[in-house]
Amino acid sequence: MAPLVRGANAHELHVGLVTGFTPEGHYSEGLAHAVWGLGTPSLTVLAGRHETLPVHPYVASGWRPGWRFLTDIVQAINAHSIDLVHVQHEFTMFGGGMSVPQVRRLAGRLRVGDVPVVTTIHAVPTRQMIDRNFTRAFMGSRSVPAVIVRTLIAWTLCGLCRDSARVIVHTPGLGEILVRE
Repeated sequence: MAPLVRGANAHELHVGLVTGFTPEGHYSEGLAHAVWGLGTPSLTVLAGRHETLPVHPYVASGWRPGWRFLTDIVQAINAHSIDLVHVQHEFTMFGGGMSVPQVRRLAGRLRVGDVPVVTTIHAVPTRQMIDRNFTRAFMGSRSVPAVIVRTLIAWTLCGLCRDSARVIVHTPGLGEILVRE
């Protein structure tokens, strides 16, 4: 497997973890503390501006939920001189349905700009799972037809897989669904 960043050694990398960071005990909090405990590489958490964030030198407000997400996070990545971006992808994490395509666009924009992206995809719904109840729970509305939500999710996941240097899922079953669907 080729290295994610050419010519860089892990001790010199500055990783940006794009995520929601609260409530306390969140997956991303544990991940960040584990990396900080190693000492290298350097890791900055780019969390939501709407969150009550802990006071920590490497936790920054990086984005607002919804349509502003893409502009905000690109500015934060540039401001913190991030070498590699690790996106925690969950459908509602960055502001609900309106932010879903923004995460895919982020990965595409960074790929073109030569900033590698590692994406952890936390949920991979099958097509059958995306019905009116799913639409209401994950998109905040029943008025959006499930066929549109299915298409949007498939487009997003396909683009994230294409534009990410690496994709992580938490179980082999999620990986199988991702490949199959």
